[in-house]
Parts: sequence; structure tokens; C-alpha cells
Amino acid sequence: MFLKTFIFPFLIPLFHGEKTTLKIEINVKKGVKADKVRVKKIAQAILKALGLKKIELSVLITDDLGIRELNKTFRNIDAPTDCLSFPSGEEPPFYKGGLGGIDAGALGDIAISIDKAASQAKEFKVSLEGEMKRLLTHSVLHLMGFDHVKGGRQARLMKEKEEAVLKALPSLRGRL
Repeated sequence: MFLKTFIFPFLIPLFHGEKTTLKIEINVKKGVKADKVRVKKIAQAILKALGLKKIELSVLITDDLGIRELNKTFRNIDAPTDCLSFPSGEEPPFYKGGLGGIDAGALGDIAISIDKAASQAKEFKVSLEGEMKRLLTHSVLHLMGFDHVKGGRQARLMKEKEEAVLKALPSLRGRL
């Protein structure tokens, strides 16, 4: 039950008071090289940059084969992709014309192909870590209800928010 273990973990919210509680679970597919601690720090920085304080998030770092299987299973597309987002609820409660929505709860699950991230990093002439930051930010925004698929105003809003978050991220020491 790979999917139940790594993609849809059952998380129990434990939120008290106004303090920041970010519960982030990072899983790396066996055989894939990625620094779980580093990925978690990046995810924390993204959530904080978005003003999300009491959030649960699960991230799977996989390879092209793993993400292809997920893409085929959940989107009926038999091809690898860079990232997939699986919201925890039927409708994302977080995006309501901006970030004025709820800032607590289980956000959802993200899967990222390290293979695709590496090839896109070369293509875009950025570091692997830079591309991972972009893919994590992009995926979190999808979980919040932002969308670019239909183009137009929604795509512009998502792109603007993505760029603002990436600019707001602190420069983290070390490498992915």
C-alpha cells in the first residue's frame, strides 16, 4: 500500500492557541537521493511566507517512474510530470480571493519528481534547490486553490503569488 503510506497519510491535527504549528512529513522513495531535512526546511519557509501557521502537509520526493504511476492512477495520464498536488478536502478552503481564508488544517499531499526537477533546473539554468523551491511553492499554491490550467486571471494570480513567495524565501544555507 505504497500510496496510503506515502501519499495519503492520516494526520491528526494538534493545534493549541495561536502559536505556529507546521506538521510537515517528508518521504523519499527508496533509491532516490534527496535530503529530507532540507526539503522540510524549504517547505516550512514556503508555508511561513504564505502566512500559514497551523498546517499539515505531506511531501513525497520520487523519481520519474514513481510520479508517472501516480499521474496515470489519479489523472489518467501515462507520463511523468514535475509535481502533483492532492488537496486534503473536496474544495480548498484556503484561497478566498487571496489568503484571507482559513490558515489551519490538513493542506494535502505533494509528489515531486527529482528527475524532472533536475532536468528542468538544467533547462531553466537554475540550481536543483531553486527548482525544488519553485515546484514546492507551485504545489502548495495548487493545494490552496490557485490554478493556472485555464489561463487568464487565475493563471496571472498564481504566477504573481508564486513569484512573491519565492522572493520572500530566506536564503537557506547548504544544498539539497
